[in-house]
Amino acid sequence: MEYEDDSMHSCIEKRKKNHVLYLPEEIYAIIRNAKVQGEKYNVKEITQDFFFYFKKLVANNKNWETDDFGKKVSCSKVKEISADPQCPGKLQIKYEFDDETPIIVDTNRSVRVMRIKRAADSVPSETHQALVQLYDAPLPISEKLYKDLSLGI
Repeated sequence: MEYEDDSMHSCIEKRKKNHVLYLPEEIYAIIRNAKVQGEKYNVKEITQDFFFYFKKLVANNKNWETDDFGKKVSCSKVKEISADPQCPGKLQIKYEFDDETPIIVDTNRSVRVMRIKRAADSVPSETHQALVQLYDAPLPISEKLYKDLSLGI
């Protein structure tokens, strides 16, 4: 049984086989045009500076643990996070890129100080924390991969 991902990977590998890449960006066109029949693959071109380090924000803010319906958010499954400037503090999370309805997480909602206290007051969670880039330098690649990529130059 062949899975869709295996078929896609195979299709891209066949298309790439006879092309020399001079720039990393050229891979987008090869992937997009790899399919001979049917719709072309949808490719989102992103760079390394598009990735942010959310782990600290999640650890410091319990609001990231559940969505607006109280369901647990699985951070390891998140594929896409977006925010609407019209709704500060509300994040739209998707587990799959093609999910039509995102999960909404309100990072600004109030949380109880301590359950044991049964305090009536609630404290607003930390707001307006700056996002930190996930990588502060280009990702290293192995010498073998570098040589392989350099063959076409």
